[in-house]
Amino acid sequence: MVLHKVALSVYNRPWLIEPQSAMNLMAMWERIMSNETTFRAEMENEDGTYQKIQQLFANSEIAFAPDNYFDAKNFSGFEGASVAVIPVMGPLMKNDFCGWFGTATLQNMVRLAENTPSVKVIATWVDSPGGTVDGTESFANTIRSTKKHTMTIADGYMCSAAYWIGSSSKEVVSANKTDIIGSIGTMMSWRDWTEADKQRGVVHREYYATDSTDKNRMFREANAGDGRALVQEMLDPMNDVFTGSVKANRKGKIDLAKENVLTGKTYLAGAAKEAGLVDQIMPLDKALNKALSMAKTIK
Repeated sequence: MVLHKVALSVYNRPWLIEPQSAMNLMAMWERIMSNETTFRAEMENEDGTYQKIQQLFANSEIAFAPDNYFDAKNFSGFEGASVAVIPVMGPLMKNDFCGWFGTATLQNMVRLAENTPSVKVIATWVDSPGGTVDGTESFANTIRSTKKHTMTIADGYMCSAAYWIGSSSKEVVSANKTDIIGSIGTMMSWRDWTEADKQRGVVHREYYATDSTDKNRMFREANAGDGRALVQEMLDPMNDVFTGSVKANRKGKIDLAKENVLTGKTYLAGAAKEAGLVDQIMPLDKALNKALSMAKTIK
């Protein structure tokens, strides 16, 4: 059942994601579906940065939330910490999937940090190419509405849905000059198996109630090669919400007349700073120390 839910998220929903990462995600999912790998194996291929940075700040007042069920076993909350770090890593979906936390659970981590009296600064640590539209707006709104100081630290990728989430913080930092920032846009893709099914003798039939003239209309037309309704009635309105939020989050910092950052273009950190997408560039450990110093000044 879990795999079927993930499949629906991968194949059948609009995404706010950097295009190359979308292709990599599809390839990974197909390896999983063909039993060539598992989500757990993919997690074990990570480079260990999360564990290393935790160890570096192990004796400080910085507490790291887990981003998966396996690490959550040792998590007891943020009590006593002045800085709560919420990792936002990898492709994002609303619901938890095969051990990884979805944006709904990460959003609850932000709420937990907000409701912990000792926490003064909430930092989202982002390395993500983006994810599904579903769940992103709610997560971003939770960060934006918190009364505590918020900081986002990009550490690798902060693209599309991840940028929407990250831009909701009061301060946005890029940890590396090679970080990739932006890809502010909306897309939807799927595989059309029609011809392959015909060759295998598979026939698809659909019947609709007399009054259900618009049911699946956009997708039926798109499958037939006409995606205008899908773009105009779904993707464009979704994108308007996305770009509207980014403009509100970075009001006074981005200048669209000088550089239109809302076309889906990606930027290296220096160019992203110049365009107003990030405020500063500093290494991850210095950014976390800055958050810690800031927390000590907040009563």
